[in-house]
Amino acid sequence: MNTFEIAYSPVWRIFLSILGLTPSHSGITVSPTEMSCWMGWAFRLRVTRGQIRRAARTADIWWAVGVHVAPNARWIVNGSTHNIVTIELEPEGRGRCLGFPVRIRGLSVSVRRPKALLQALAEPVH
Repeated sequence: MNTFEIAYSPVWRIFLSILGLTPSHSGITVSPTEMSCWMGWAFRLRVTRGQIRRAARTADIWWAVGVHVAPNARWIVNGSTHNIVTIELEPEGRGRCLGFPVRIRGLSVSVRRPKALLQALAEPVH
């Protein structure tokens, strides 16, 4: 299993840590069969690797930091506006935000090592 840290910028690290969304309680794991993403108490997602249809680097998300929902069940989980990887899911995933169940069709996440995450997601599914 590979573990990847969510990227935090220095300023946002302080703000998000005050809210309990610390780097040590956030991350992404990729195993041969599953991917999980979490940010503190605010967000959790676990999907099978077979649900991942596409993963790619995408443009910086300059307008949002933390956990946010965008139109069409697309979620943003970031501690930085840079190094964004977007993961498209089909069928949609089921996650939790603030403890409530949510649908997730896409996840945009800031990652300290985006190339390594993309390589892990490109490995064959078991």
